[in-house]
Amino acid sequence: MKIGLLSTLNHPMLPHYLKSLHSEGFTEITVICDLKALSNKDLNIIDERTSGRFKNIEGEHAFTYSSSLTNSAFYFVRNHNSSESIELINKLQLDCLVNAGTPRKLGKPILEATSIGVINIHPGRLPKYRGCSSVEWSIYNNDDIANTVHLMNEEYDAGPVLTIETYDKHLFSCYQDLRCHLYQSAFDLLPKALKGLNTGKYKFTEQNENKAISWQPIGDDKLDGIKANFPLIKDPLECS
Repeated sequence: MKIGLLSTLNHPMLPHYLKSLHSEGFTEITVICDLKALSNKDLNIIDERTSGRFKNIEGEHAFTYSSSLTNSAFYFVRNHNSSESIELINKLQLDCLVNAGTPRKLGKPILEATSIGVINIHPGRLPKYRGCSSVEWSIYNNDDIANTVHLMNEEYDAGPVLTIETYDKHLFSCYQDLRCHLYQSAFDLLPKALKGLNTGKYKFTEQNENKAISWQPIGDDKLDGIKANFPLIKDPLECS
């Protein structure tokens, strides 16, 4: 399977995805970097959620780390949605793309540029928890914490699900430890999901829109309460 990672060069998660894929035998990896860097706001959010534990991979930069991957290569495009990006994907004959930190909302041309599509790992159980604060709302509602591997489409977090992995929040001493575990579990889950897809162990299943809930970004007051009272929050929010 020829895999392409969609990212940007300063994304702190990119080296970890590379390391995990390589350690599981995926050596034919292409990284397509959008020239738009991850914003300082987004970098600060990741730092805040993880106490800065994902700033770098053992002090190494993603581009430097990639040199140790036998068949990996970095390409740079002005925009993941651009025609040059689509042409590059077709030229390289990639089978599958993975969202490893794209700074763009992906359009239909790139979503359909490979035979499989673009895979994403969402930190929440789909379809019940869509949105950027799924982890926090799950904790607030005293629900399962999960990573969902799914196929991307033109709507956020709405594509067919490949597999879901759940975690017991009571095993972690604080909110930041749980967040770090979710990131690390996503790195480990990606090669497992790709292998399962390749062998037919996992298959895509359409989401039940009747059970879908898109959550708004959680407020600072609730987030502060989550951090102070982790892992259980009293009076869980009623879902409307």
